[in-house]
Amino acid sequence: MYGIRRMVVSFGIISALAWQGLYAKKLKECENDTDRENGCVVYREDGLEMPYKHGQKNGIARQYYPNGKLQLEIPYENDEQNGIERRYYENGNILSEIPFKDDEENGNVKVYYASGKLKLEGVIMNGDGKGDHKIYFEDGKLAAVAHYDENGVLQFVKCGSKKFNLKRGETSQFWSMVVNKNQVQYCDIQLLNSKR
Repeated sequence: MYGIRRMVVSFGIISALAWQGLYAKKLKECENDTDRENGCVVYREDGLEMPYKHGQKNGIARQYYPNGKLQLEIPYENDEQNGIERRYYENGNILSEIPFKDDEENGNVKVYYASGKLKLEGVIMNGDGKGDHKIYFEDGKLAAVAHYDENGVLQFVKCGSKKFNLKRGETSQFWSMVVNKNQVQYCDIQLLNSKR
């Protein structure tokens, strides 16, 4: 009997908290510095909602597509990005997860295709790439590996069994192709050039 009573009381408390959370009052719109000190939100025309508390960005900033779907979440703590920044496709699937610590990219970064399948994964420390960053085809097969040295400099790209050292200025060309869904094109160009 004692166990059932405890369970009923626990359920009642949890239900009350959930009900309160569902109908919690939204933060008011920031109008002045006092509001920013006490807690408020800046609503921008581009759909970004930036929360403030103690005069600084604190909480999760959110941006929405024109259709109202979530586009971006950025966690802030004392005016700095801290936590995982998440970007979303318009279809609702995750586009990227980028961890931040003290306003710098730090940790395991993941980028996804619109289908939800993994496109890229790698480690970034203090804003610089470290080690191997793996790039995948949409079917899940490995397309390429981009390798960074301990200083965060992209050293080479491995496409299949072929390794290509990057020359000065080629780093942005490679990442531009990866971001634009053309990592295969980069590898094809490199493989073709190596046969000449």
